[in-house]
Amino acid sequence: MTLSDLITLAQNRLSTLNGARASAVATGQDDRIAVLDAEIAETEDTLEQLRSI
Repeated sequence: MTLSDLITLAQNRLSTLNGARASAVATGQDDRIAVLDAEIAETEDTLEQLRSI
């Protein structure tokens, strides 16, 4: 798997997580929002690391 592939995977994951967060916000699932916020932050961090390579 290439670096470009890993970046694409991270971007796709981020998109999916953001969609799940929007859904959780719409339905008022505060616990789920907190979990998703943490996963989004981790994925964004990973994406930045990959881009810096």
